[in-house]
Amino acid sequence: MRRTFVYQGPHKVHASWAAAVKAKPLYFRLINVSLIKNIEHKNRFARGALRSLSRSILKIMPKSDVVLSEDLAPLPESLILKKRNGKIILIAAAPFFEGLNLRNKNKLLYQLKPSFKDFILNFLNVKPNKRQEILNLLSQVNGVIAVSNMLKNDLKNYVKCSIKVVYPYADVNRFLKFKSDLNSFNIVFAGVLEFYKGVDLLLNAFKKVKERFKEAKLFMLGEGPLREWILKQRIKDVYTPGYTSKPEEYFRKSCIYVHSARYEAFGIAVIEAMCSGLIPI
Repeated sequence: MRRTFVYQGPHKVHASWAAAVKAKPLYFRLINVSLIKNIEHKNRFARGALRSLSRSILKIMPKSDVVLSEDLAPLPESLILKKRNGKIILIAAAPFFEGLNLRNKNKLLYQLKPSFKDFILNFLNVKPNKRQEILNLLSQVNGVIAVSNMLKNDLKNYVKCSIKVVYPYADVNRFLKFKSDLNSFNIVFAGVLEFYKGVDLLLNAFKKVKERFKEAKLFMLGEGPLREWILKQRIKDVYTPGYTSKPEEYFRKSCIYVHSARYEAFGIAVIEAMCSGLIPI
């Protein structure tokens, strides 16, 4: 039986699950090179062209009996790779439609600059045709692995297949070796720099903290579509070092970990930060 794990990260937990069932990993754009990924991220035309090219190549590749799709983004590619009677298993860890509710509840969205507002609206999938496209993709899924009961309950409205909850794990022993500096004024966040992670909320909160504690610093670990926007804000003592495989290096020189997400299925980084002795907010 041929098994394939189509990923977009991959997240280390998802990769370990795929390895456990001997699924061969495959990047959903086929070419997993940092330079190409950066170009794709910044240029919409390049992103579309690369995706069309990768899908054309996938059509002539050997098909799989079981395909694991890491969240929604690689699902179209996963469907191309499966055999006619094959199965698609969706590893669900990120939000799909909760953004529609956020748009109605969060007035901040309408106070943003037009270009940023358009980006957010696009991310939240508020266009009816985009929503229907996602529903069509989900209707072809044969099973879902959700990382929490909360996400499972959200997905019940959109998929008819079986949904099983498998909680992610954290390497507790790794982070217990490091202890945070509770005497510092450093704050740290780790995650994808996206709207649903509440990075704008975190920046606004840090501005107020900075007014009272001049020595405070904020380290925002991770990559994402809002990283450039964060840099353009030019807020003093806000650092965006990008993705790091060793977040403990920042944890041990900080005192507080802030998880500002508007929606979070399961925050592994929160557990890792707590193991390092950080005060979680």
